Amino acid sequence: MDVRVSTIVSNARFAMLALATSLGCGHGPLSDAGTGLGLPIEFNLSEGQSIGFSQLGLRVEATKVSDFTSEGCLGGPIGCPDSIQLSITRDAQSAGQQVTLQVAHTGDQDARGINQADAFEYRITLMGMQNAVATLLIDTR
Repeated sequence: MDVRVSTIVSNARFAMLALATSLGCGHGPLSDAGTGLGLPIEFNLSEGQSIGFSQLGLRVEATKVSDFTSEGCLGGPIGCPDSIQLSITRDAQSAGQQVTLQVAHTGDQDARGINQADAFEYRITLMGMQNAVATLLIDTR
């Protein structure tokens, strides 16, 4: 199979996984996101789901999702701390990194980087959250 076709197949497979996740189809581990994807990679996770990136040697698991805004929180942007807790492991190591990211509702929160964390040599960014499904971006630091 030629490299271009392989990349298209990998990208289509990842898009289907991301779509299924964003639609809330099932819980638990998602299959590997495939190989051949370039950075940055955008993906969706809900609580209890995980996804592996074999080309990066990483697995990202959403251990807890708090989406107060979608639940009708009236506390305003600062009073509704929507967040996701992630467990990030590398190459099946048992000791991963635990990070908590919050949705940046204001420019000040965005400037403080409450929606970003570094894990290994990558930066994970929480782009947004809707109905307890987090949209995340992984890129190099």
